[in-house]
Order: sequence, then C-alpha cells, then structure tokens
Amino acid sequence: PNLPPDVHAHMLRQGWGSKRGVVVEFGRWQEVLDRIIRENESLPDGEKRLFDGVNFDTYGEDYDDLREFHALLPKIMRPGGVYTYFNGLAPDNIFFHTVYCRLAQAELASLGFETKFDVVDIDTRDPEIWRGVKRRYWWGDKYFLPTCTLTGAAGSE
Repeated sequence: PNLPPDVHAHMLRQGWGSKRGVVVEFGRWQEVLDRIIRENESLPDGEKRLFDGVNFDTYGEDYDDLREFHALLPKIMRPGGVYTYFNGLAPDNIFFHTVYCRLAQAELASLGFETKFDVVDIDTRDPEIWRGVKRRYWWGDKYFLPTCTLTGAAGSE
C-alpha cells in the first residue's frame, strides 16, 4: 500500500503485477487497508484475504501513521506472515533511530509480531546516487532492515 505512482509503474514494468500469488495494491494505505478489512469482515475464515508478506513504504509518514498501520496488520496477515517497512525514522541521528527501532519492536510485539533488525552496510556518500532525488532520505552508513513475523503471541518480544 501507499506506493507512489512511479514506484507502482516500475513494479508493473518489472512484472510484479502478473506474478502468481502476488498482489500489488495501489493507493493510500488508509483506503486500501480499510477496504480489505471491510471485505474480510463479510467472509468466512477460510475465504478471508490474508497476506503472507507485506512491505510498507513509509517514506513521508510519521510514527503515528506507522503505529496506526501496524495496528491493522494482524487483520490482514496470515500467522507466520512476514512484514517489513522502510525504516527511515530519524535517518540523520543513529541514537534516535535506534530508539525508534526499539519502540517499533516493542509495539509490534504487543500485536503478536517477533521483530528483528538486520544491520546492512550501505554507502550513501556518493552524490550521484542522490541525483534527481528531491529530498535525501538516508544519511548513515548502516541500515537496520526490519523483519517482523506474525507469531500470534501478542505481548511477546
């Protein structure tokens, strides 16, 4: 959900829209998730539309938006499903970025997710990679990639 038009078009050009078992939703996440949840409420359990994996491009969202999105995930995901998101809060301050990671981890645990962050080395120094980008969205040389698995055991960490 919440894919900018150029990302959506790129995904379709890459063939993601026609891959078996893949659904690419386009639109504001608030509208897309609301529609999916409403549709699911009228279906028996075996026919509900539940996802094995969800990726959320959070660029341009704040933490309250992320928290609201997280609260809806258990309604649209299968147990054992994996969720990830662009982990870009406080991208210019590693201390506050780590605080956001831990906060998200604790809040996701209360919703039944086990969350880990894989540290990925990245090089953002080359100005060429930012050419054409209106607003630089990452500053560090490490990225903390979240992998959140819905275990169903709400309250665990």
